[in-house]
Amino acid sequence: MKKTSMILQFKKQYNDIWREAQKLSKPQNCILCGKACNSFCNSHSVPQAVLRNITSKGKVFVAGKLLDESIFDAEKGINNSGTFRLICHDCDVKYFRDYENPTAFSVIPNDKIMAEIALKNTLLEYNKKLISYELYKNMGLSPILKTIKLDLQELKEDITVYKKIIDDNTLGVFNIIFWKDLSYMTPIASQCRIILDKDRDGGPLNDPYNFSPDIRMQPLHLSVFPYNGHTYITMFYHDNDEIYSKLKEQLSVIDLKKVLSYINWLIFQYTENFFISEAVKNIIENNEKLKQICFENNGKPNFGILDSFSESTDYKCIEEDEIPNMLEVQL
Repeated sequence: MKKTSMILQFKKQYNDIWREAQKLSKPQNCILCGKACNSFCNSHSVPQAVLRNITSKGKVFVAGKLLDESIFDAEKGINNSGTFRLICHDCDVKYFRDYENPTAFSVIPNDKIMAEIALKNTLLEYNKKLISYELYKNMGLSPILKTIKLDLQELKEDITVYKKIIDDNTLGVFNIIFWKDLSYMTPIASQCRIILDKDRDGGPLNDPYNFSPDIRMQPLHLSVFPYNGHTYITMFYHDNDEIYSKLKEQLSVIDLKKVLSYINWLIFQYTENFFISEAVKNIIENNEKLKQICFENNGKPNFGILDSFSESTDYKCIEEDEIPNMLEVQL
């Protein structure tokens, strides 16, 4: 009972600190149009139409299910899954109405659709960084604040790039690494912006531990949308982020099973913005490797935080074939 009480107290304190950081990070103006905004739109990072296909009683499992249910939320309702409040309602309709229309899921996306996905991913990451800034500010960790400011500047620049593509309907600016219409629904949905440190063969890409203001991190965008008996997977990058051209070549010469295994690994290794159906509850609860990979950051344990208690020198990161492939599981 004493341990349970301590956990509940810690969770309450954590939630209180997080809510305060969210409150302090809330902007006064819409990030996209710049107009003053009293009521921001509750924007979803994964279309609600997609989430409804994998829900049970209106809820889905989130990353907390694989981390620590006693501290983090294990499940959330659709209205609170992967959401952020940075833009006005008008901008939410204007900039995301195309890709959030289910009729757009079933075809290879054009540049405007990809720009909308990239913009949504970047806004979600921007929101997370704003909250992190307030959290670390309250903790008095000023060295980290400098790094977060650099991240925010990069994200703001990318937001401007993607917004302009949508406004001007610019063509030929994105490169599709992989697109596939699976003839079944997977139990997992995701949409994310990933900073890959290495390609599938281990070749170097981004260096996430290089904090020089002269080095820009290059993002990769990924979406997995189970919908109406299908699952639509898209992985792409902007022309500015050409380091991923080699990855495109690598995936083009391996079979579908290996590509899906790799994408599945990317989701669990590089993002927490994924949502899982309760139908595979037994799989995720009984797989220790799956839980372990969620504690990794760029292949390092303890969320990448190295200390005297970590096994950093001998640690071997979880490989593709060590975790269940949710992209092969059919609902």
